[in-house]
Amino acid sequence: MSEASVSGNKALYDKRLADYLDTVDCKPIDHVLAAPHIGIVPVTLYGKEYGLTVQSLMEDFNSGIEAYLRYHEEFQPDLACPPSSLPSKPAMEVMDTNLFHWPGKHIADPMALIQYLDTVYMQREEYQEYIDDPTGFMMSKVLPRQHAALKGLGMVNLSEPIYYGAFFNMIPFALPPVKAALEAMSTTGGIMLGVAEAMGNYEKAYEEAGWPSMIDIGASIPFDLFNDTLRGLTEINYDMLDCPDLLLEAVDKATRIETRNLRAQMQQMHARTVYFFLHNGTDYFMSREQFETFYWPGLKAMCEVVAECGGIAKVFTEDKYDAKLDILATLPKGHTIVHLVNSDLKKAKEAFAGKVCFSGGVDSTLLAFGSPDQVVKQVTEVLDTCAEGGGYILDTMTSLDMVKPENLHAMFDTARAYQPK
Repeated sequence: MSEASVSGNKALYDKRLADYLDTVDCKPIDHVLAAPHIGIVPVTLYGKEYGLTVQSLMEDFNSGIEAYLRYHEEFQPDLACPPSSLPSKPAMEVMDTNLFHWPGKHIADPMALIQYLDTVYMQREEYQEYIDDPTGFMMSKVLPRQHAALKGLGMVNLSEPIYYGAFFNMIPFALPPVKAALEAMSTTGGIMLGVAEAMGNYEKAYEEAGWPSMIDIGASIPFDLFNDTLRGLTEINYDMLDCPDLLLEAVDKATRIETRNLRAQMQQMHARTVYFFLHNGTDYFMSREQFETFYWPGLKAMCEVVAECGGIAKVFTEDKYDAKLDILATLPKGHTIVHLVNSDLKKAKEAFAGKVCFSGGVDSTLLAFGSPDQVVKQVTEVLDTCAEGGGYILDTMTSLDMVKPENLHAMFDTARAYQPK
């Protein structure tokens, strides 16, 4: 790359970053940012040319850099998006995980996405055990249940390694099941170090080409720790009704742990944008009262840590939050993007205008199965509703996986031609 190209891309990067930060701060700029979360679009568009499938990408994330960079060069989004939502196939295999089904093992189609299995890994009577010793419980009970290769961790107890007793606490580490678990953990750590380096390679390639990243790290909301990975969707419903005090105490403990860990991670990595996928605070799942009681305190605490560290929290709602828009509008201004799915955009504009940046609005299904004229019509309607005064990023409601390229061009071209008021 020539020196002039490097200089030009640096200027482009700086302009895009400044526009991003101003938009998040609800300041009007000279155009509307268009930056969808693309998922596996580069694989579905260019996979045959690069010999790339979802399965092969999960086996070697570096194999997708050219295809993902090509997507950005062809469609010119305002922010870059790496393949951040896919887990590592080698890591899942070494851990013999029960969390997912994935292509290459459970699913024959190499272009299929992973399937998350909603399973109970913690019984209701174990809430108090989690509350008393979260780390010990996660290590000795949850990890062995979620990953078959870590079954030996159930034999380890480090809750009281003091004085001479500390030496006896080392006995389990001589046993074959524990040794096997530690070996699996070490191997997985090496694999994930390679994944982290690959994500760094994407970020470097994007930055050199003039794009700041729209996602640096992902984090979970404390309530979702129990909903997603411990109690499951069905049981957590009963818990909110049958043992609310235990659930609240456990979520409070998780909030303290997760905020501490997030603060340390952001400071270590100098991360800018943190993604939070809100799995179960939606209007269909929680009443406003339940949301304020069980979900909101942890969400608010995590977003405040991001703001404290100078970052941006991308709060991806995943479904309708119309009954809670005014609550979300109190998240830190200049440090939050609320991504909307299936919400009333007029109500959202009224709630967020001048307070919190928001994104979403474009039907992902339309990009996959509609026509360019239909896309232009919808994008224009969305922009007419949301763009005035700034503080809005054009995005699809859900992550993009399959699209017609002509429809994607229509979306970006419409956004670029639009003149915000």
